[in-house]
Amino acid sequence: MAKILVVDDDKTTLEYIKGILQKDGHEVFLVDDGVKVQPVVDAYPIDLVITDIIMPFQEGLATIMKLKNSDKNIPIIAISGESADSMNFFDGGYLEVAKDLGANATLTKPIQPLELMQCVNKLVAGTAVNPTDK
Repeated sequence: MAKILVVDDDKTTLEYIKGILQKDGHEVFLVDDGVKVQPVVDAYPIDLVITDIIMPFQEGLATIMKLKNSDKNIPIIAISGESADSMNFFDGGYLEVAKDLGANATLTKPIQPLELMQCVNKLVAGTAVNPTDK
């Protein structure tokens, strides 16, 4: 199956998502901050990145920009505990900005396993996530 990199500063979230993905047969790599993403992407043929938005050191929006600058084709799912409309600083919220920066899909925490796997399976298969999907 796919090699998936999960980026989140919350260890519980990392383990939760890892369990869902491994149950479906995926190989999962975990890092707890955006600054640790590029070495993993350089070392392994990563098929998909799932990144949190709010993290210390390098947050998810910067991580998405750097990933898209190095490989425009890498699929990215942005996740956040903030709803897409809860952050007035950005027009539409962090998850909307993540889409504008190149995230292929967004999910709001708490992550629902079925919703996560639907996004993962579509993106790994090279199928676009519908605009009506998150």
